[in-house]
Amino acid sequence: MVKEYRKKPVVVEAFQVDALDSEALNQIKKWIPDPNVEIGIYDSLGDFIDFSHKYFDDLADHIGIISKNRDVILNIFVGDYVVRGIDGSVYPVKESTFKKTYEEVTSQDNSGLFSKAITW
Repeated sequence: MVKEYRKKPVVVEAFQVDALDSEALNQIKKWIPDPNVEIGIYDSLGDFIDFSHKYFDDLADHIGIISKNRDVILNIFVGDYVVRGIDGSVYPVKESTFKKTYEEVTSQDNSGLFSKAITW
C-alpha cells in the first residue's frame, strides 16, 4: 500500500558557488578530505585547468570531483549550491531547486539555530 510521507525538517550547511575560485574550491576540499578523489577546476571537455593558466577565466567551466581512476563523481557549476547533508555527504543542488527546497535558518527562528548558509 502506498502512503504519503513528509520530509523531516533538518538543518544543513550550504554555500552558493558564485565564482570558480580558490575560496569555493577550498571549502569543498575541507568538506571532502578524501585522498582518493581529486577536486579541481575543469574546462567543458573535462580537462584540469590550473589557476595560473593564461586563459583560466575563459576556459574554467566547473568544479569537478574525480576519483583516482578518473571517474567523475560530481560536477559543480557557478550558481549551484553545495550542500553538506546531515550524514556528511556533499552534493550540488541547482539554484532553482535549492530555493524551492531550503530556507535560511536565522537566529530569530523558534529553533534557536543560526544560519549556516553562506555565499561567496
